[in-house]
Amino acid sequence: MDKTEKLIFLAETEEIEEGYSTDLQEFIEEELEKDKLSTMTWVTTVFIDNFNNEKILNAILYALSHIDYNKIIPHAPLLAIVGIASVNLYTNDLAVKCFDYWNNKEATMCLKYLNIDHKPKWFKDYVKKIIQFIIKEE
Repeated sequence: MDKTEKLIFLAETEEIEEGYSTDLQEFIEEELEKDKLSTMTWVTTVFIDNFNNEKILNAILYALSHIDYNKIIPHAPLLAIVGIASVNLYTNDLAVKCFDYWNNKEATMCLKYLNIDHKPKWFKDYVKKIIQFIIKEE
């Protein structure tokens, strides 16, 4: 199987368990060691091509949230923003957790400017909390 097939297979078969790394994360990290830009372009393409498949989106977002932010910029924050645009609240949650885990002020600034008015109150409160914690605003 080629690397795209492997990524999709891992994304569709792995269970996300908070606090644990996944084989998908390790696979992406191995590919990043070979070529950061090509890997993130490829991951972005797979993500966008499978936007209708929540399992794949969630697995990619979870994996990226646990990878060093400096290895996955500028693509990963954009994917997380796309994840927030999803209609699936679990995908939204994983996308915001990316910013939380990366703990990067510059990346988190983009959360301030997203229109999430249509999302549930708990989600809006969660985003606000992440922004306040990372950017240190009141």
